[in-house]
Amino acid sequence: MVLGTPLSAYGEIAKAIGPALKPRRRRHDVGSVKQAVIRDVLPHIPAGAHFVPGHPVAGTEHSGPASGFADLSTTAGAS
Repeated sequence: MVLGTPLSAYGEIAKAIGPALKPRRRRHDVGSVKQAVIRDVLPHIPAGAHFVPGHPVAGTEHSGPASGFADLSTTAGAS
């Protein structure tokens, strides 16, 4: 799951979906800040469910939808 709404909505969305989140699955966001995201989202993530704050500036030097690729989060940090 990727959370990609205005940052001001993150807390309410996390509160609403938190009870339905299954363990051992990753959730990401594409907000431009992290401390507010951690503050607003993490309290609503159940134990065993994973939330990885992300950033919209991830990937390659190319831009636009055609530059995306499905395994970005599985190849991140790979050498």
